[in-house]
Amino acid sequence: INAEYGGCRMRTWSIILLTFLVSILSAPTPIEQYFFEQPLVEWLTLEIVDSSLLNPLLNSFFYYAVNSRDLLGGRILQPFQNNSLPPQPNQPLNESVVVVMQIFPSVSSYINRKFYFPEPNNFGYTVLSREAFQKITDFGGCKYCPSSPQFEAPEYPILGQFDNSQSGSTYPLQTTFTNTIDVTAAQAGTLDYVMTHKLFTPPTEQLISYNFDVISFFELYSSSEAFDLHVKVVNDTLKPLGPSWTVGLRTLRAAWFFVRNYTYGCNMCIESSSGAVKNGIRF
Repeated sequence: INAEYGGCRMRTWSIILLTFLVSILSAPTPIEQYFFEQPLVEWLTLEIVDSSLLNPLLNSFFYYAVNSRDLLGGRILQPFQNNSLPPQPNQPLNESVVVVMQIFPSVSSYINRKFYFPEPNNFGYTVLSREAFQKITDFGGCKYCPSSPQFEAPEYPILGQFDNSQSGSTYPLQTTFTNTIDVTAAQAGTLDYVMTHKLFTPPTEQLISYNFDVISFFELYSSSEAFDLHVKVVNDTLKPLGPSWTVGLRTLRAAWFFVRNYTYGCNMCIESSSGAVKNGIRF
């Protein structure tokens, strides 16, 4: 009898322990942990000192970006000489600066990344700035994932980067543009659209320092004409705000870049979430 009782007691404690572990694993993510699990964008601006030294490093980075599971995506960008205005085909580039954009799946993947651009260094560049942003919303990368039915081959890939002040604008930026994300996703030639909070400093494992006043956008288009279409659609969508949505928009920075290299968006495409599609590369 004692042996049977002991056996029952062991089974009872085992069930209680298993139930406790299941409850922990299925519990909602604490709000503070949630923020650390959101995608992060690093925006690294480099001044080219010696391209013969820097280009091999960029090639190594891109090989890493294509093959690494630590990154959702990587891009190498070249600013236009007059990069505050939407570019036209064959517009001259600023050959003295290059921007490396990396999209990490979480704060921990950013902190523990295996590829890092050091400063100071002996690789032919000077770091002008290292900025970090955390994603608010986007619509995935199916439009530049070749295995997706939504794939749109870019003619002249360009990226617009915009910082806007919420306190300086006449309407709530985050709410307004979050509510129009489906309209933006449906536009032909708008390949990717990421809305973020800018961070005051790069995050650590214990601290994310948000600048909640600044909403930053990273917008990938297949051509200059695609951006023109985007402006027209936004004008039509936001008519209730007044004659033009740009009038009430407080822009802190607007910059345009030619996309020299980019990984395909399959890692961020819902249709390719099974992982069957290998992240690709464009040269």
